[in-house]
Amino acid sequence: MIECIFTLDYELYGNGIGSLRKCVLEPTRHLAALFGQQGLSFVIFPEMLGLIKMEEFRADPDVPEVLDQLRDLYRDGFEIGLHLHSWWHNATIRDGHWVLDWESRNLCHWNPAQVNALIGLAINRLRRITASPAFTPIVFRNGLWVMQPT
Repeated sequence: MIECIFTLDYELYGNGIGSLRKCVLEPTRHLAALFGQQGLSFVIFPEMLGLIKMEEFRADPDVPEVLDQLRDLYRDGFEIGLHLHSWWHNATIRDGHWVLDWESRNLCHWNPAQVNALIGLAINRLRRITASPAFTPIVFRNGLWVMQPT
């Protein structure tokens, strides 16, 4: 028997341009329904720093629905992993476009206290979203798979 683990990066890819409804909400709704028909689930990797910034800047009207969908998926038994794009942590909007901090993309160049704070921020937000104060993700995927100094 072949066993597979399906994963979904739950994010707006690239530079944050796009619609959460069209790129995140609707595709995830379809996938969850398809997998549910077969009695299956998948691991969802919400990119938390981008979501936090989109919520902070009110950059997309569908952020609340995205957070509700994550909560519902968790409640329905889907695993929620931790996914970070560190270049979002200092993101701002200028002239209607996201300005991302690409110099911050490699967490290996950060000091350990900064990494701990960033991860803590993301996990605490996931705990509020899932309404589970003890929630701790068991899987992590860093942005660009950048995990080492080289």
